[in-house]
Amino acid sequence: MNPNTRFLIFLIVMGFIGLSSLITILYFDKRQNKRVRGILKEERKRRIYRLSLFDL
Repeated sequence: MNPNTRFLIFLIVMGFIGLSSLITILYFDKRQNKRVRGILKEERKRRIYRLSLFDL
């Protein structure tokens, strides 16, 4: 195996690792955003509920 092919294989492997890590980071970021949005929605519901209780 000459050094050039070794370097090429190394580059390809690193590219695959980078791509997979990028995809996982993006995927988990989206899930995190959804979770935060859900928490905000729950908080809004609770606030509306509290206001209606105060109206009573």
